[in-house]
Amino acid sequence: MSYPNCQKQTLGQKLRFLRLSRQYTQEQISRCLNMERAAYANYENDRRIPTFPYIVSISNFYDIYIDFLIRDDCSDVSRRHRSETEPLLTDFYMLNPVFRKMVLEFVHYLLLKQKTTEMQDASLRKDASSFSDASKLFRPF
Repeated sequence: MSYPNCQKQTLGQKLRFLRLSRQYTQEQISRCLNMERAAYANYENDRRIPTFPYIVSISNFYDIYIDFLIRDDCSDVSRRHRSETEPLLTDFYMLNPVFRKMVLEFVHYLLLKQKTTEMQDASLRKDASSFSDASKLFRPF
């Protein structure tokens, strides 16, 4: 994703571009970043500059390099943007910490289940190939 006229944009304009290009409200962003909406609005309106921890949080939320926010040269915004995962991650970060933990536990459960299933499938394939090899020994005359 390329930012138009990046060299001439303030930090606030970049934040607004990111938010609007992903169709978020200031309320949604501020909730995800655990801050007041007015504080985020001050960043977008260039009334305040976010502290470094908030810059890190913002770059993580949008999945962009911090450089995009703080440097003039920002032709390549996307770090590992994938349109399939972005809505899922956005929804995940909008959950409260208790539900996030539940989601992570469920994902770990699914990964374990998948691994177990793959191991069982591999074992069945091995047994089937052993049976095939053994059947070659007993060919009819």
